[in-house]
Amino acid sequence: FYPRKWSFEVTVTDGGGLSVSQWYRGVVVNTNNQPTMEDVVIHVPENESSYVNLTELVATDPDATDDGAGDDLTFTLTSCAVNGTEDSCQSRDDMFSILNRDAWNL
Repeated sequence: FYPRKWSFEVTVTDGGGLSVSQWYRGVVVNTNNQPTMEDVVIHVPENESSYVNLTELVATDPDATDDGAGDDLTFTLTSCAVNGTEDSCQSRDDMFSILNRDAWNL
């Protein structure tokens, strides 16, 4: 994490036309960074329930403090395709399931 530095100049002018300028420097700190996720492969056993718990996926909040405090992470299934077929999954709470089990040969 590298803080972003910036600067700006302010000029103040009085009614008589006299002015003074001053440069100010600033550093942007404690910015909100996006969460990160690990790239994992989910194994679904053949001929068994195909529910996947999204909260079992590994994600971290780089803004979290050493004591674990940070933004709550919310997992949402935003897209799902099975063998190229869109909308093949259904989500409920933190779980999703495969709607067309034949698409995966399950």
